[in-house]
Order: sequence, then structure tokens, then C-alpha cells
Amino acid sequence: MARILIIEDDDGLRPLLRLMLQREGYETAEAREGDEGLRLCAAAPFDLVLCDILMPGREGLETITELRKEHPATRVIAMSGGLGLSGMDPLRIASLLGACRTIAKPFRMDRLLRVVADALAEPPSTPTSAALARESER
Repeated sequence: MARILIIEDDDGLRPLLRLMLQREGYETAEAREGDEGLRLCAAAPFDLVLCDILMPGREGLETITELRKEHPATRVIAMSGGLGLSGMDPLRIASLLGACRTIAKPFRMDRLLRVVADALAEPPSTPTSAALARESER
């Protein structure tokens, strides 16, 4: 079964996501921020990373950029419930940086499970090809 890393600073949501994914049969690990998540990815590969965008320390966009550079076969789903400091849409930026899927908070757990299953069914791609494919769909 797939290995999934959850990078989420919300101490209530992170364990909930872990439990939900474990019930579906996924092997999971947790990180509270980007640097911790990157250390876990360096120690053992993950098939998928769920990454929050707005978090203290190394924020999500920087984390996604580093993940795609160091672990190009790892799929990334970006999660966010707000706008970036510049007023830009952080989920759109995450997609351009290589996230294969995005999901806005709050979300229903059944929706997240569908997004996870869809991401895992998709072959890994490079950040550039993934972004170009999504842009051409618009």
C-alpha cells in the first residue's frame, strides 16, 4: 500500500488525516512543518505528500519546490484554507510548482480520499510537465 506523508501544522487536523488514511490502508507519517517533512522524505521515500501551504517555519510553497527537486517521483497534494500574503492564490501557485492536485480547506474527508486515490493513480511526472499539462487543460 502507498506511503503518505502529511505535512500540516494544525494539531487537530493532522492526526485526523492520519487516522482517516490509515483506515483506508495507507501507511502514514506526520510532520508539523516543511523542514521536518523534508527530513522524513530524505530518510525514506513516500508515494504521496499532503502539504499545507500556510504554516510556520518552512512554508508549503517552498517545501513543495524542494520536494519536487529532491524527490521528483513523489506526488504532492497541496492544501490551503487561505490566501497568501500577496493576495495570490497559493493553490494555483502550488500547482505551477508541481503539485499534482490541490484541495481547498475546509474539505470533506470523502473528497480528500478521492483526491488522494486520483493522485496515486496518476504516474509521477516532472514539475514542468505537470504544470504545462494542467495549464493546457484550462
